[in-house]
Amino acid sequence: MEECKRQDINSFFIMPIQRPMRYSLLLSELNKKNPENEGLEAAMNFMKEMAKTLDQVKRQEEEINGVYTIFNETLYCPRILIKNSEVMPKRLIKTYHGIIFKRTSASVHVMNDSILITKNRKANVKYKYKFQFYIEYSSLIVKKSNKSDKNLAILINKNNPNNVVAKPGNLIAKTSQRISILYIKKNQRKSH
Repeated sequence: MEECKRQDINSFFIMPIQRPMRYSLLLSELNKKNPENEGLEAAMNFMKEMAKTLDQVKRQEEEINGVYTIFNETLYCPRILIKNSEVMPKRLIKTYHGIIFKRTSASVHVMNDSILITKNRKANVKYKYKFQFYIEYSSLIVKKSNKSDKNLAILINKNNPNNVVAKPGNLIAKTSQRISILYIKKNQRKSH
């Protein structure tokens, strides 16, 4: 009992399931003392696989929650951002901060099926971002800009009804509501 810190075998199995790696370690220790037991090795491998699966599910949950966080932090954000498809929920992969339209501080929020481009707002305000564009990947063409090797040109299919552009008064630059090209200057700062 001293090796088990005065706990019987039942107390190990009523610990939270959020700790599968602990079970894996316990099974590994048992396996060292009983190396010929095939059942212990199978249980140990099962617990390792379960830990990997739980980590993957946790990462996906964080990516889904990231979309809701961006939605709540963005002024004038369209509801389409939080509308999930029945097949695959929208997930936030990464957020890039940089400059667009030559001098405007902005963020590009990359999701599994679309991008959201927002204008960064000043600190200490309710909304961290101001909505500019929501664009589905199915309507994007990305290429190097003719102006500079450091810039990317993103061409947008105007006919996709799910693409959303901020109202003209909210736009970063004086452009029509039907955008065809965006220039994004690469910036060293990245986050998420």
